[in-house]
Amino acid sequence: MVAKSFPRWLRYPFAWLVVQGIVLTIFLAATSRLHPHATPDTLSYQRFPLDSLPAAFEHSRTCGYPIFLRVTGSLAKHAAAVPGCQLAVHFVAVCIFYLGVCRLLGSRWRAFAAASPLLYSNILFGYVNNLIADSLGSSISVATVGVLLWVVAGNRSIWLWLLLSAGCFATYQVRPAYLFLVLLLPLLGTGLYWMRTRDESHAGNKIHWLGSKLAACGLVPLFAYCAVRWWVIGHFALVSFGGNNFVGTVGVFLTPDMVSELAPDLQPLAETALATRKQALARHPEHSAKPTLQYMEIENRFDFNTWKVFVPSAQHVYGDDQPRVNTELRRLAVAIIIARPGYYLTWLAKAAWRGVCVTLLDLVQNPVYLGGLFGLLTLHGCVVVRTMGRLPAGRLKDGGNSASTHFPFNALLLVALLFAGMKLLLIIITTPPLGRFVDAGAVFFPALLGIGLFDRWSRLRKV
Repeated sequence: MVAKSFPRWLRYPFAWLVVQGIVLTIFLAATSRLHPHATPDTLSYQRFPLDSLPAAFEHSRTCGYPIFLRVTGSLAKHAAAVPGCQLAVHFVAVCIFYLGVCRLLGSRWRAFAAASPLLYSNILFGYVNNLIADSLGSSISVATVGVLLWVVAGNRSIWLWLLLSAGCFATYQVRPAYLFLVLLLPLLGTGLYWMRTRDESHAGNKIHWLGSKLAACGLVPLFAYCAVRWWVIGHFALVSFGGNNFVGTVGVFLTPDMVSELAPDLQPLAETALATRKQALARHPEHSAKPTLQYMEIENRFDFNTWKVFVPSAQHVYGDDQPRVNTELRRLAVAIIIARPGYYLTWLAKAAWRGVCVTLLDLVQNPVYLGGLFGLLTLHGCVVVRTMGRLPAGRLKDGGNSASTHFPFNALLLVALLFAGMKLLLIIITTPPLGRFVDAGAVFFPALLGIGLFDRWSRLRKV
């Protein structure tokens, strides 16, 4: 009688995913995390010129998040609906990831275990109410990877390919820091396909064909967009912004004796920057003009160098021509690296290590993930205790090491490592690995925790 009265819908993992989404929404609302919060970057999104194509292409932001703000901001006064809409997109993205994992692994409950932890990502808890692109960009990237998993699993209808291409395009239009997805699609897709089919004959030709189509999914829309942008404003790039951050990081190495080593057309910009820095230091004595290789010192000077020194200097030399300002700042950054390559290599090494440390620290500080980790250790301990009490023959029977047994964990490990690694690399090339940047790169690691919990629980029930 109890079994019959038990609601049938609770037997489906997707229903439990919906329940978690409802509970998460209630929690965020109760803790005032769905109240919109403006940041210093918000104004640049709100003032994006959506009514002029040339002005939009010249702007320092891409069009994705300004369009989202315009649409969702019209639903309620003072952008009150934006956090809720960002949360809704996040939930839909996790559901798409669930469907992709379900298709790839062929197990709804295992897919549920992998997708559920993504609901509680650090990037959501920290930025869902912020009127900036971080939360939305992360969510769309999760959805894009979910569609990729579906494609790799074998369903390759034209609509799925179009959805994958659109997801990739939308992600870097919302947040250009996800431009690495263009390379991630073929690399991750072919890697997962090889893991699934390495024992099959003729798998090599299929991998090459799949990789080519995945590369086209990312590259064709990107090149088309850049070509239109070049045709309109004469600048072939995704956005006119990367040079700002780039020189904000490596500009700490610029010294007066380096100016003569630069190209003649860059020397006026370098001299102006040095003079501007000297004046800015009088107003901000906490900073220094001395070159340094200490990571925290470079990070602490990042905003100062970017917005108080180099951007104003470039605007003084080149006016308000944002594409030109961005191009010349990027050229100056590259010239500084060429003049002091050892400094830059040291920066890359220290920034990479810092990014790894921040990622791990932020993950273990998440109470949901910390609780899951303790649960995993507890389940594993129970499995070990029960297994040790069995006969040797029974231990051998339970200790299968086939590739199919390890594929779910290995597949998600590849997803997490490749996504985080490429995201971190793109960050540290130009920017310090700040928390909100690396949190977005670590979004798939909790899926490994979920898979581990599922596998240990399944193993415990068998021993």
